[in-house]
Amino acid sequence: MELISNLSHAASLAAAGGERMRATVTAAQSGKAAAADLFASATRLDLVGSTDAMRSAIGAAKGVDLSFLPGEQASKITRGLRALSTAEASISQGMAAANAAGEAGAAIATKLAPVFSDFSGTLTTLKQQTMALPGAAMDALRNNFATVMDGLTGKPTAVPIVNSLASPMLPIAPAASSSRSHLLVLTAESTGEKFFFGLSTAAYDSLRRTTSFNVAAQERLQRQEALQAVNKGGETISVSGAIYTKTDAGARQLDTLRRIGAQQSPLQLTTGYGDALGRWYLVQIEEEQGSITADGAPLKQQFTLEFKRYGDDYANR
Repeated sequence: MELISNLSHAASLAAAGGERMRATVTAAQSGKAAAADLFASATRLDLVGSTDAMRSAIGAAKGVDLSFLPGEQASKITRGLRALSTAEASISQGMAAANAAGEAGAAIATKLAPVFSDFSGTLTTLKQQTMALPGAAMDALRNNFATVMDGLTGKPTAVPIVNSLASPMLPIAPAASSSRSHLLVLTAESTGEKFFFGLSTAAYDSLRRTTSFNVAAQERLQRQEALQAVNKGGETISVSGAIYTKTDAGARQLDTLRRIGAQQSPLQLTTGYGDALGRWYLVQIEEEQGSITADGAPLKQQFTLEFKRYGDDYANR
């Protein structure tokens, strides 16, 4: 459904923008003006992309009748709106923090203000349009939807968020109703698609990070080699772990990673504790299947992924 796909895309980009806004604030507070400006530029691109996707969702919602929409599909609409509202609140707080982080942070907040204003205004229109959609699936939210969304942005709400959404017509997926910890979050820059490495999905038990510095050696007669630093070299991250296919996430997670890697575009890696690792390419996926059942399906997939650092040379993008 075009409405749901556009809404999901907008939510993914907004979530990425929230993460990059936190990285912007961290860099600004540390006095790293160049890094803060880089993250702020990425945040701006995410906000612009999310706003465009929301406008597409608004256009797709015109004249749509959700009378026969299953509750599972309706929950995707709710989940997308909640994610957008959460991202809006996170970015708003980040801009306030950046504004208080000195002259460089204030300049970044000023640059982002018009884009964020456009994002917030479009989100408000999207919420109003969605609440007006006909159909029994949306009737479950009709009377309290606005106060629920206000609750997500820190405004007073008259109804508890969980109870207001607890309707047999509109089930909420666990990912939307509870907080999950993640080991690592992978975000594809080209599509905004995310992949979460977690204990209930693709968990890894080891991470190896290698940083190299290229130093050239020049042989000298009867003397030690003369060394000359050439450049920073490359950087590699390798993660190894196992996927148990009987979990909710299923056995297709490595296929998802293969599809993301085939896009051959940079990926953003963010740790579960909020550290932005920067931009990387997924260069290799190694899989070993074990505990094979009678029909050939594996119960366990051991994997190793290798990421290589993407040189931040925007002239070559």
